[in-house]
Amino acid sequence: MHGWRKAAVWVGAFVVAVSAGAIVAAHSNPFPPGVDDGGAAPSASPTPTVDHWLLHTSTVAAHVLHVGGTCRGTWTLDAPLRATPDGTVLGTGTASLEGSVTCPFTTAQVEARLIPVDITGHFGDGAMVLVFRAGEGTRPAGSVDLAGFAAALPVLRLTVQGTSATGTRTTSVSDHDLGMYRSVMRAWATCLLCEPAPITPSGPTTASP
Repeated sequence: MHGWRKAAVWVGAFVVAVSAGAIVAAHSNPFPPGVDDGGAAPSASPTPTVDHWLLHTSTVAAHVLHVGGTCRGTWTLDAPLRATPDGTVLGTGTASLEGSVTCPFTTAQVEARLIPVDITGHFGDGAMVLVFRAGEGTRPAGSVDLAGFAAALPVLRLTVQGTSATGTRTTSVSDHDLGMYRSVMRAWATCLLCEPAPITPSGPTTASP
């Protein structure tokens, strides 16, 4: 066989071999079982957790009238709270009147029995600071908050110890008619689902002889 024919045969064989190798490589896994892909994307970081608390408050509210006399009532509130990793606290609940409001005079006004409450605040430095605001939808419709519970909702600081928190706040505000709204709120909060607190290293210790 002439030299040029041998060269042509070898070139053709080489092209076929290369093509076959490319096809196999395109359909094969370069990393056999048990071998990690060094270029694989890292696993996603854990999602920050949200702590869940249950708040209970008991509030004695009073409307001190400038004409004399005081209307008093006791309100209770149970509200779930969410504390996010950045320290923000959010919650909503409905305050309920316990029994009836007592006044030194008779009135034809219908007393409010349910008042929605919005709660915002922050968590940190061993305390939970909560701001209470009355929401829309007092029931029964058209009723009157005779003891001024909604008017004297406080900013309350609860001291946190482990998975519980407690606090008390006395508030007085003007009723803009020469009288006063006053309230005493006592609050308790319990953590239902909380991320464990980080463990602070205690430093090296010296072994006993």
